[in-house]
Amino acid sequence: MQPSPAAGVDPSDPDVKAPQVWAGIDVGKGHQWTSVVDADGYPLWNRKVINSEPDILTVFVEVMDTADHVTWVLDLVDGPTALLLRILANHGQSPRYVTGSRFAAFKKSVSAKASPT
Repeated sequence: MQPSPAAGVDPSDPDVKAPQVWAGIDVGKGHQWTSVVDADGYPLWNRKVINSEPDILTVFVEVMDTADHVTWVLDLVDGPTALLLRILANHGQSPRYVTGSRFAAFKKSVSAKASPT
């Protein structure tokens, strides 16, 4: 994926952190999709995450290592989110909730920015 031209962040460089990223999580029963964008909305990465504690913790660490500040956004706040919410709370993170329709619009916008022009 291309680095964010506005922030000058190269997601392939592990030594460079963005000041702020947003981690959007499309929650499902067996897995979830996690998309990370910088403060300007440029996608840094997107991946499927199995809904298990080790897999969620691995992605949590990767996301936290990406930026100085992470804002977590979820499309659900009950049911399949219990494990994810517990992990975030145990690490002092307070996720925000967005409706599924807004989340779908966000994913569409991220996909458009990631597409070559």
